[in-house]
Amino acid sequence: MDIVDCFLQAAQGLKAMHVMGFVHCDIKPNNILRNDSGMVKVIDFGQSAKIGTVKERIQGTPDFHRPRAGDPPAGQRADRCVQSGRDAVLVPDRQAHSDRIHGQQKRREQFLLDTRIDTPQDLNPKVPGALSNLVMECISTKAQKRPAEMDQVITRLDLPNMY
Repeated sequence: MDIVDCFLQAAQGLKAMHVMGFVHCDIKPNNILRNDSGMVKVIDFGQSAKIGTVKERIQGTPDFHRPRAGDPPAGQRADRCVQSGRDAVLVPDRQAHSDRIHGQQKRREQFLLDTRIDTPQDLNPKVPGALSNLVMECISTKAQKRPAEMDQVITRLDLPNMY
């Protein structure tokens, strides 16, 4: 599955940043480029920050920046590898779900977003369950539910059940 290879390469690029002590903080489909040979590059480091940085204001693309409520300073959990593709829809529309529950209390909003959001497999039954579960963990509004290190994402993406 091309999309898994794209995820894997992007995760490896993000891991390289993390090893150098930085997080991207604006990972989104437009910041992941893939050439005709299949090589992936992560671009646009304008929002990147040293691990542990507490940003004074929310910056980045609203539909893709990390949830902020109760989150610790910028760390590896801030960089979540998400992608969409013609044949594999892998980015649930968080804004649509947020709009659906607009007016609810903020503390309930996080819970509802995580429990009502369609999974990638709901959106496209061809998406393997293991991949769908990983994507949902990566986009969780609760930092502790997201993979702690990019190595965990890379290991899981490299398993045969992702295809």
